[in-house]
Amino acid sequence: MDRKLPVKTKQIDLDGDYEGWWFKIYTNPPSGVLIESVEALEKIDKDTKLSIVLPPIYSFLQLVILEWNFVDGKGKDLSISVDSFKKLPIELIMNLTVKAQGALITLPLVSKPN
Repeated sequence: MDRKLPVKTKQIDLDGDYEGWWFKIYTNPPSGVLIESVEALEKIDKDTKLSIVLPPIYSFLQLVILEWNFVDGKGKDLSISVDSFKKLPIELIMNLTVKAQGALITLPLVSKPN
């Protein structure tokens, strides 16, 4: 019997200026890679330069985004890549990051010992 790890996904629809835009994420990515990405994101604060902030965000997004319907300013389909992320407004990159993190990082509750 062939067994393989199931791939769990979720489609996230955007609203506001990006209504009609959507992306599908991988909600059960390998934990090691996910932890590395999240740890890099946690080190970011308001004084961190964008040149340091964006690479771990791009890595995280490239890890979890499976599909999307994003286009550039001319209406041309964008591939899911660092080059494509660089073509998007920063507000959209941050929106993607927050929505993706919210959809896949749900930690189990740990009960307190009696």
